[in-house]
Amino acid sequence: MKSSERQLITIFVILGILLIGLIVGIMYYKKSYETSFFTYHNFDFRQVRNGYEITLFINERQTPQTITLRSDPRELEDIPIDASILQLNKKKDIFATINPYDNLTGVTTMAVLELDKIIDNPSLYNIPVNASFTEPYSKSGLVVRTCADANDEIAILWFRLENETRIYRQDDCFIIAGVKEDDFIRDADRILYTLLGVMKP
Repeated sequence: MKSSERQLITIFVILGILLIGLIVGIMYYKKSYETSFFTYHNFDFRQVRNGYEITLFINERQTPQTITLRSDPRELEDIPIDASILQLNKKKDIFATINPYDNLTGVTTMAVLELDKIIDNPSLYNIPVNASFTEPYSKSGLVVRTCADANDEIAILWFRLENETRIYRQDDCFIIAGVKEDDFIRDADRILYTLLGVMKP
């Protein structure tokens, strides 16, 4: 075989490999694109590294707001939620409270911060979300807030472990219930998607 024929075969082999690589790359990109973008209840979502991004108009503002929540809304449909949760956006203060003796960890704090970043955001609802305990606890410095403190201006969200993940009302208080602490983050996102109108109560 002549050297020119060998060079021609080598060029064709390289071109074939490049063509196969290009086809595989296009197929992977298309599959990645399909899983990264989806529409849910007429809202367009994009999966990003730290959650799910959505752009929407809030409070009749002229400019849209882009927010990122940790949970895919399609995976939160199994969480029952009381429709009166929509009253949160009319409150002047919200207290996220826990029993200090329940041995909850930073996961619960992450859930409260998830609520805080949207509800306390001046461009969105601008309602303070405060941390509190249901009873005094050493030198924590946190105020004590219980369901008895809930009124027309103050909402109490009591995070507690139960045998079902759900958000329900007990008197004037909202119980944010989870089977395990990770469920509190899902609960928080369920509340936020409901307030934003993405999900129905």
